[in-house]
Amino acid sequence: MPLSLSRFEKAELAKSFKALIPLLEDKLYGDTSTDQPIEKQLKAIRENWRFEWLKNSNYRLLSDFDKLEDLIEDWNWDPRESFRDAEQQIEHIMYQYCNVKLRPSTGR
Repeated sequence: MPLSLSRFEKAELAKSFKALIPLLEDKLYGDTSTDQPIEKQLKAIRENWRFEWLKNSNYRLLSDFDKLEDLIEDWNWDPRESFRDAEQQIEHIMYQYCNVKLRPSTGR
């Protein structure tokens, strides 16, 4: 269910989630210095958007966001699997709620 946000707000929200991808890629390759920026980005998303989600009674999005935080927090012994799971969750959130694809289709 897309959010009842303006087109600009949806694009900004999607951009906030997309900004996590390069940080998660660095984490995938063992760069632990990304842990703090990841936490900072997640906190910024939660603080900047939580009110809108609640105002729109979109508890499902809050649940999906919590799941993303859990996936990142529980980064397991298989970084590739953890990255894939987190990236899929970001992709799900962006498409489901912002109607934006993480990777635009190639038109094939």
